[in-house]
Amino acid sequence: MNADDEKEELRKKNEERLVGEEEQSLAKAVGVGEFSEAEDDLVPRTEISADIKIMDVRTEHDQDAVAEGITHLYFFPKGYTEFSIIHLSDAEETKFMTLIVNPLTGEVDVVEDFVEHEDALQRLGLSEEE
Repeated sequence: MNADDEKEELRKKNEERLVGEEEQSLAKAVGVGEFSEAEDDLVPRTEISADIKIMDVRTEHDQDAVAEGITHLYFFPKGYTEFSIIHLSDAEETKFMTLIVNPLTGEVDVVEDFVEHEDALQRLGLSEEE
């Protein structure tokens, strides 16, 4: 089994563990290949308005944006995370917002527009193109 197969198998195991739970929670790395739910007081829970639609999410481990189902954004013990983009829209899909997650700082840039994957990488200086 190669490294990509192992990574995919780990992703599937973690997804199977979380699927079906009533409430999805942030997960944090607790060891190699192990994840657990974040403590409630670690991150305040915020509900988004019913008027806001999550269009799709793309993380480093997703080859394409995930528009249905479950995907995960991993946070690691030293504060690192994965480069991710989250596209939001209003219910009519006339207004868009993109959340760009910086993998080194965990900070989120909020852009009031639909930002493509490559453009998001460029905004963070992570693109191979110049």
